[in-house]
Amino acid sequence: MKVLHKRIRNNGFDIALGIIFVCFNLYLIYWLVITPPASNKIIGYIFILIWGFYSSLHLRAALIRRSYLKLSERIKVSQNDDKSIIIIEKTGEELVTLDNLKFIDLFYSWNTNPFSSDLQYARIELTTGRQIFITDYSIEIYKLEKVFKKKVRIVKNRFMNSLK
Repeated sequence: MKVLHKRIRNNGFDIALGIIFVCFNLYLIYWLVITPPASNKIIGYIFILIWGFYSSLHLRAALIRRSYLKLSERIKVSQNDDKSIIIIEKTGEELVTLDNLKFIDLFYSWNTNPFSSDLQYARIELTTGRQIFITDYSIEIYKLEKVFKKKVRIVKNRFMNSLK
């Protein structure tokens, strides 16, 4: 069963929410250090650790989505038939065909949760040494893997993938 991907949007709300979560965690740390409760300090520390992990995870996912949004605004990808994919860079309207493809690295996201199921991309290396990044918002990464089976060098599955 394939989970439907959350389509990228302007995620200013997600970034603001992540910042609020981190600030609330800092407030909890301040409160626990300055005015420690009489009992159950361990439960307070555990709560702060869990809340801090969740808030940093939320903020990190929002920032990665923002970088994906910027990338998907610059690149348009279309598939003519089952064997050809065309990439158009909108900044200079430069047409890139993948005839001189050296290899493709695919970075899939764990597809079982809506939190990070959309954070996957492909890094394409051309024979000229140029690298092109394509996110899942431009074209499904699975389609790239299907078309260029023999050129796929790395396939990695992670919870979230930042562009590298």
